[in-house]
Amino acid sequence: MIEVPAGFDGRFAHVVIEGEGVAAHEPTWMKGSEFTEGHYADKDGRFQVTVDTSRPVTLRAAHPYLSPDPEFGSVVVRGGEQDVRMKLVEGDEV
Repeated sequence: MIEVPAGFDGRFAHVVIEGEGVAAHEPTWMKGSEFTEGHYADKDGRFQVTVDTSRPVTLRAAHPYLSPDPEFGSVVVRGGEQDVRMKLVEGDEV
């Protein structure tokens, strides 16, 4: 589950999987202006991913207009997790 602040659409939230042996995704559409690729959440922030259980990976919450919470924006898992919760927060704008 990815929690977003009130007033933001949870469908823009997604999970980026990072770790050794995980293929990196390079966005291909309008470099520098596209959303980060990943596994998108539904409108309620729910998502489902499958990861290799032989090594830990990091699941990181991402959103085009929000930032990962410094404490709850990512989690390290080693497969078998059932209830992963992450949080996105409003960040500084430039």
